[in-house]
Amino acid sequence: MFKIPDLSGTWPETLVGLHDEVADRRLPVTFDAEIASGRDDIAYLHLGHPLVARCLRTLRSQVWGASVDRSINRAAIRYADVDEAVAVAHIRIVVNGADGSTLDEVIEPAAVRVSGRQGRLNVGETQTVVAAGRGDIPPPGYISNKYVDQWERVRPALEQALAARANEVRDQRERRLDAKRDREAARLQDTLTDLKTSIQRRLDELESSPDTEQLRLFDAWEREQFEADIAALRRRIDQIDDDIATEIKNLEERYRVRDIHWFPVAVEVVVPLGEM
Repeated sequence: MFKIPDLSGTWPETLVGLHDEVADRRLPVTFDAEIASGRDDIAYLHLGHPLVARCLRTLRSQVWGASVDRSINRAAIRYADVDEAVAVAHIRIVVNGADGSTLDEVIEPAAVRVSGRQGRLNVGETQTVVAAGRGDIPPPGYISNKYVDQWERVRPALEQALAARANEVRDQRERRLDAKRDREAARLQDTLTDLKTSIQRRLDELESSPDTEQLRLFDAWEREQFEADIAALRRRIDQIDDDIATEIKNLEERYRVRDIHWFPVAVEVVVPLGEM
């Protein structure tokens, strides 16, 4: 879970639904739907939430925008408490459905050793290296040049590590995406079923109402209009079951095709403190 601090500028407008009116406090947040499920003391920040959406827009503009507009660096060399130099790439992984909609999106690191015994680090090792990086001690120019000169040698192994990590993320999220699809299907079916029940209830009320009998005293045009409205309601009721089947089929098709795309966001080389 995470706590959202007070934000400046127009960013407070993105904190929709994060305030607990009863306790008069800002709710902690999570990006994991399973953690937030069934709880009212945590806010779930999904991809469509205004705060997440704006963060992603800001990140994309910084990553893909013109270099003159960037306030972040996409390459860095940092010291860390590690035994050997490691190249870490951070990638944006996007999983798309058949209709092109974004089903999932995440930033993940992947890492390889820079030394002669090149090899990919596992997820835990990579997270440890990233967490150990320090930004308070900038490496001197000769250290930076040393690893810049090795980039072309390291690059192929790092690209392979990125592709492998992207596929791992897709496989790991298959179950989550299946659960998300099932939740959307259930919500869709409940909504349309409630609509059908509501229309049927209104239809029953109209057909059993004493006022309906009084329509016999009205002119032919009014009676015909009333009967046409009743017929339209009956047709809508009959159509809803087909609508449910069609919409669920479309939903299943959208989630069936899961194309994965990944884009390098930044690269850092983590250097042992011993090289200072």
